[in-house]
Amino acid sequence: MTFVPVGAGSLTATLSVADNATGGPQTATLNGTATPAPTFTISSPTGPQTIAAGGSATYTITVTPQNGSFNNAVTFVASGLPAGATATFQPTSVTPGGSAASSTLTIQTGTVQTAAAKVGWGLAAPALAALGLFFLPGKRRRRWITMAVLLLTSFGAVTAMTGCGGGFAIPKAPLQTYTVTVTATSGAIQQTTTVTLTVQ
Repeated sequence: MTFVPVGAGSLTATLSVADNATGGPQTATLNGTATPAPTFTISSPTGPQTIAAGGSATYTITVTPQNGSFNNAVTFVASGLPAGATATFQPTSVTPGGSAASSTLTIQTGTVQTAAAKVGWGLAAPALAALGLFFLPGKRRRRWITMAVLLLTSFGAVTAMTGCGGGFAIPKAPLQTYTVTVTATSGAIQQTTTVTLTVQ
């Protein structure tokens, strides 16, 4: 006789034996308690992180066994990352057994082009055009060179005021907050938790 429950909890059954003895059939009451199969949960005790673009943030990911020891390996993946970011786990998998086990998630963000760099490239085209004026002949060249010098001087003044915090400051990129989902998998079992990352 085997006991193969399909759900957790206390279960009862009746064994009935048909025979030719007096008082048949003979019966006996059976009782069994089914316990849930071992599984696990995951969580992160690390609070929200704020970093500059190009920086990295670390989070602790904790795997806790449930319903007894969980003796299978648990692996991790992260989704919902900022564009250009990568996620790594160290170690890449854990086997909790009878107690909690942890892995460290590191999110490395990508760098972004700064506003100052964009302004610099924006000035490159007028500067190259002005250089070409030196190849014009005669009086036309002198007139256009004078205009080009005045134009480049104006661009230089605007750039200097921007670099020194003048009235033409370029606005900073807004903060962006991401909810990163961490999925832990062991066989057919999957559990998830989330962490919060803000990139300046």
